Amino acid sequence: MSTEAKVGLVFFLGLGLVLWFTIYVGDITFEQGQYAVRFPNVQGITIGSQVHYNGVKIGQVRRVVPVVSEAGRAMVEVYFDVEEERRHAVRINPDTRFTINQGFLGSSTLEIVTRGKGDMISQEVLQGREGEIPVTMSDVLHEIHAMVAENRANLSRGVAGLPEAIESFRTMSDQVRELVLTNRDRLRQAIVHISGMGKAIKELVEANKDKVAAAIARIEGMSTQVEEVIKENRADVRSTVARLPKTVENISGAAGSIRSMVEENRKDLAATMGQLAAFAPKLNAIGLDLKRITSQIASGRGTVGKLVMEDTLHDKATTAIDAVNQRMEEIEPMTAGIGQLKFYIGGYGGINTDTGALLGTIYLRIEPKPWKFYEAGATYRGAPDDREVTEEDPEDLNIDINIMLGWRFFPVDEYQQYRVSVKGGLIEGAVGGQVDMPVWRDRLFAHAMIRDRHNEYDRDDRRYEAGSGPYARATLEWRVWRRVSIHAGGDDLFNEPAPFLAVSAELLDNDIRNLVTAAGIIP
Repeated sequence: MSTEAKVGLVFFLGLGLVLWFTIYVGDITFEQGQYAVRFPNVQGITIGSQVHYNGVKIGQVRRVVPVVSEAGRAMVEVYFDVEEERRHAVRINPDTRFTINQGFLGSSTLEIVTRGKGDMISQEVLQGREGEIPVTMSDVLHEIHAMVAENRANLSRGVAGLPEAIESFRTMSDQVRELVLTNRDRLRQAIVHISGMGKAIKELVEANKDKVAAAIARIEGMSTQVEEVIKENRADVRSTVARLPKTVENISGAAGSIRSMVEENRKDLAATMGQLAAFAPKLNAIGLDLKRITSQIASGRGTVGKLVMEDTLHDKATTAIDAVNQRMEEIEPMTAGIGQLKFYIGGYGGINTDTGALLGTIYLRIEPKPWKFYEAGATYRGAPDDREVTEEDPEDLNIDINIMLGWRFFPVDEYQQYRVSVKGGLIEGAVGGQVDMPVWRDRLFAHAMIRDRHNEYDRDDRRYEAGSGPYARATLEWRVWRRVSIHAGGDDLFNEPAPFLAVSAELLDNDIRNLVTAAGIIP
């Protein structure tokens, strides 16, 4: 048996053992989540959704299970975990709110909001807690429809009063405009004077800042002295109060003087009153016009009358709302899938440590369903260190295209996870396939890839791959921080097996939106 056949046999034997171990023994590798909260409706929360505490990410959802409460109500129980280094800071009290924030691209998050003091998070503290029901667009439209139906009479009366209010506002605005036009020069001069006065006061205060401070200090001292004087001269104060009747008599005399002045100017006052009397018929005519207009509106004549007194507006508004509700119901089957849609953007870079050949990949992965995904991207492959390659045109990238369709199999209903992922299509510009499997929790994964070998290029082309038969690579991935991982394994297993090292990172649509938002506010 040849060396290549032995290596291939060992590789597939090991792959089969890992697959068997994962399928039949791997139940212990899935984490249920330390904490649970019940919701009447979760609206898009799925396995992997983020958990935020007062706006800060603290963990992720591990399991979503429909349950029945003790009272017989249909509920959904959401299991989640909290990062160990953050648990001591997550506090729960009776006023803590559990809500669901629905993202634009469907990546809903579980939000925990606490104000004030509380106990450190634990399942005992969360026992019996329920989250708030998310509000959907159909609920809002239904409430608007109900509000319009309940307040139809009030809306009709409000619309009936609109013409009078609009006419009054128009008359008032005309009068204000005429007043401004008549006194434009005076207003301009007054504004200039006020501006100059403000500037002068500011300069005066700035120039006499010390004196103003001293005056305020003297006023405070004076108020203290006045208080002491009142205490010392309480008898004199009583005497002053006793003389108040005489003061009132003097004020009465002043009122008499004012009356005499009115008698002396009676003719001028009479002329003014006459002008007011002459204006009274005009007010009466205005009142008659308003009465005639409102009577026509009340009888349903004219455009405004038909708008107010007939049911056309109400019927059309009701019809429009019903049509919107119907359209929402029609598109609900399509939008339901959008709620599960997820986007990932990632990058992958590795090196064959024996040959020095580099590999770099960027990709976009779309997951319309948890068990199905599409992946597209581009790969740049470098030549081994010992090969002399021809110089390339700087404008010609000579990259390889990745287009793959993937599925996930063997679901674990209790944890809503999959043990095996398979994808196939164009891998690094050649037809092939890849198998991915979780080995230990959400930290360790196994990957195996096989594709056609690129030996159709010239030998001095950097993309040329020496040897014959398929090209295979197998690695283990260790997730070191959130979505950042390191990879280690074997490269070109069927021809010249060599160690392979790589680093990868990817962003979920929520992360992408946050980065775009941050980029938008950076000056």
